Amino acid sequence: MTKGPLEAMSKIKAEETLKDKTWQNIKQRSFFKHPILKWGSLACIAVCVMIVIIVNRPVLAEEYSYITLDINPSLELILDQKDNVMQVKAYNQEAQETLSLINMVGLHYQKALVKLMENEAYQQYFKQESLLQVSIYSKDETRSLEIEKNLCDYLNNTEMKDRYNCHCIDESTHKEALSHHMSGGKYEMIKKIMSMDSAYSLDELESFSMAQLRDLYNTLTDEPLSSNTHHRKHGNH
Repeated sequence: MTKGPLEAMSKIKAEETLKDKTWQNIKQRSFFKHPILKWGSLACIAVCVMIVIIVNRPVLAEEYSYITLDINPSLELILDQKDNVMQVKAYNQEAQETLSLINMVGLHYQKALVKLMENEAYQQYFKQESLLQVSIYSKDETRSLEIEKNLCDYLNNTEMKDRYNCHCIDESTHKEALSHHMSGGKYEMIKKIMSMDSAYSLDELESFSMAQLRDLYNTLTDEPLSSNTHHRKHGNH
């Protein structure tokens, strides 16, 4: 017997009702209804997010080496482990004025030195009687000596080739200089003068230029300080 329209419609409604009941049953059995599964899944998601953050987090650069340059501006290049300049510190007003005109942060120290030495504001201190005192300290002694050699090789081809001293200092001298807010090279020179003549004080000599300190040192010793020298580590051991 052929089914009538009413019977066909009833069958469709029954199928729809069955679908609704089946869907409700699935939702009731869903893992979101189980606290353990729900919170476990959220914990997994959180761990994945943290891993992504840690992997993509930039590594903070660590201060690793220090190059101080004294001529009248007294400044210090602070390097990271890749020998790039991460900060430049000014120790006097002349250095602040020079650094306001030149940016060396982010450069490899050799490129930074070239940029500094070719800067017109810095070159005005390259007078005939001036002395450029360069000191290096690194957490790695081999790195210190490598930097020293590279700096001397460059300076030997500049206007200051006969008027500079370049050498490494030890950790003790570096830390003492920092405590007095002074560059390592200048602090070392002052300590030498004070050891030869106790009449001089740190506060008095701090205002001297490197050329003045050199001349004073030479009057107190039978072995005058010569320019264009580089040598191994100095300081307290």
